[in-house]
Amino acid sequence: MAANWKTTLSALVSACLIHFASQPATAKESITWMLSDYPPIGIAEGPRTDAGVGDLLVRLVAQHLPEIDHHYQRANLKRMTAELEAGHKVCVPGLIKTEERENSMHFTRVPMLVLTPLCLIVRKQDRSLFGESEPVSLEAVIRNPTLKLGITNGISWGERIDAIINRHKEEKHLYLDRSSGLKRGLLLMVASKRLDYTIGYPWMIEYLAEELGLSGDFAMLKLKESTSPIIWHAACSKSEWGLARIKEIDAVLVQVRPTAVSFKTISGCWKRRSG
Repeated sequence: MAANWKTTLSALVSACLIHFASQPATAKESITWMLSDYPPIGIAEGPRTDAGVGDLLVRLVAQHLPEIDHHYQRANLKRMTAELEAGHKVCVPGLIKTEERENSMHFTRVPMLVLTPLCLIVRKQDRSLFGESEPVSLEAVIRNPTLKLGITNGISWGERIDAIINRHKEEKHLYLDRSSGLKRGLLLMVASKRLDYTIGYPWMIEYLAEELGLSGDFAMLKLKESTSPIIWHAACSKSEWGLARIKEIDAVLVQVRPTAVSFKTISGCWKRRSG
């Protein structure tokens, strides 16, 4: 009888083990964060690699979502947009929210970053070509065919400036840079007089000018069409998965933005460089 009991118990245990072994393990949710090469927001190379303010902020968000596996991948804007539009399980920590983008992406309600207004970047010795007073009007400057503007293709600068650029983008004195190096190439072209001006954030230009050995070579002119802060939101693919991730990210941002010492420390590093 005892032998039969032991045999029966052994069979039951074996059956249970086989049953549970055959059940799929509950998969942990994951996010692939697509990070830019957009110093000092995203830094892809050099001694400050992965220490851009956006790089650090996205990892701060990840620390508050430990139930999710977080993966990080560098990509240019074209690939980020393609991955989001395809509905893949990806998120981007910082994009300007536009009506067109909202058709294919979910955006956080809470900003990921609040950035300074934009400016025109010109060679310091040619400052007088853009008038003597500030702010200058992009609408007026862009109508001058003797001044060549260079911008990165596909970048949004906010709806007002985007509208001005779109009205003139087919004109010969507007150069669209399709490289993945973002501002580096454009700054070099302005410095070498292949372009006369570009558009960007003043703190970014200071950072890149130092990196390129061009510190002090540029003047940064306030823009009439950019007087308000530029808001960047996190974006995920427009799907049920993406909406769920956006809600989680929003909840973290509400929690950490006003209170976290780590957030203030990261922001402080950026502000010291931008100011």
